[in-house]
Amino acid sequence: METGQPFVLVDVPAATPPILAVAQGLSTRGKWVLVWTNIPYWCVAIATLNSPAVQSVAPACVARICASVLFHGCILTTLASVSTIWHLGALSPPALYVARRSRAPRVAAAQCQLLECCRGVEKADGEASLVAMLKRLLVSDILCSVLSFAVGLVCFSPVRTIVWLAGPFLVFLVARRAKVRREHETYALLHGLWHVLSAVAIWQIVFTPFAFLTT
Repeated sequence: METGQPFVLVDVPAATPPILAVAQGLSTRGKWVLVWTNIPYWCVAIATLNSPAVQSVAPACVARICASVLFHGCILTTLASVSTIWHLGALSPPALYVARRSRAPRVAAAQCQLLECCRGVEKADGEASLVAMLKRLLVSDILCSVLSFAVGLVCFSPVRTIVWLAGPFLVFLVARRAKVRREHETYALLHGLWHVLSAVAIWQIVFTPFAFLTT
């Protein structure tokens, strides 16, 4: 990783598709920091799989599955996997290559570390195919988040789930607004914070019993 490299690399042209804009706007350091913020999801998933029990308060009809450590561990491992793959894809060298190709093709080619992959993207009408792939990854990430939230509502009660996730979700919304406004540094910092805070919230929901949050 480059020494002294700024967190934000360049201003992003308005014509850049929003789903590619972060890959162009952040430096390598910034992109890796954002990817690394998925680590807390993996920590919670692994801890869940190795835990003897979870603090479920599910109704009788789903009590058995909601009490399953394996069930929750698999859900959280899926969440961590899809989130990591999505962010790696959105911030990958091919995404950076396509985002910059029309503005500075020589610079894009020089900065792309996975040259064979980049050439493949270019030959396959890169921007359209890459954007389509990233949109599928984004939808998968959203669906995993919704599934995890739904499991929380059913297995750990709506109040307990919503109280713990309200703060992190507010950070997510502010980060989303920054992304729409193309404030890429602010987005990366806040979205990374969302990863960390939501992982902490998941831990609290799954493992911390509070009487006033269990109904």
